[in-house]
Amino acid sequence: MYLFARRLLGRPGGLLAAVAFVFIPYHLVDLYVRGACPEFLAFAFPPLILWGLDKLMTTRRARYVPLVALAYAGLVLTHIQVAVMFSPVIGGYILLLWVMHAREASRSGRRELVRWLGLPALAIIWGLVLSATFLLPVVVEQRLLTSEPLTGGFFDFHQHFVTISQLL
Repeated sequence: MYLFARRLLGRPGGLLAAVAFVFIPYHLVDLYVRGACPEFLAFAFPPLILWGLDKLMTTRRARYVPLVALAYAGLVLTHIQVAVMFSPVIGGYILLLWVMHAREASRSGRRELVRWLGLPALAIIWGLVLSATFLLPVVVEQRLLTSEPLTGGFFDFHQHFVTISQLL
């Protein structure tokens, strides 16, 4: 988080963001109350992915592709739900960086414009390939899974709303 925030906010802002990110109450509850170690570990990857994408798109050097790919694969392999929720953020950040630098890329020519989006796409695809040992069974065997025991009965969220009389 420090590396990512330092680029945007400077050294003091990066340090503050890193400390806030480490001590955010949700992370502490995840680790010490819920004991959700995979989810806790997964939160290390989003800032690394965003920092890698920022470096990849601003420097246009392919050496950041493996970093982003490994970080994205790590996110998918540690906690798929966090990866699903964070993937649109990754796409939006790539689009934001592309829009911010589109003028510069368009002056460089069409080939450079494709490279701006090609390298991040390559990194994300490579990350998905690296995590295929987990993703392929999830996709192929989806029809064999049932979520009723996890969403029905006691776990049905409709049964846990407070009524007006209970509220008053």
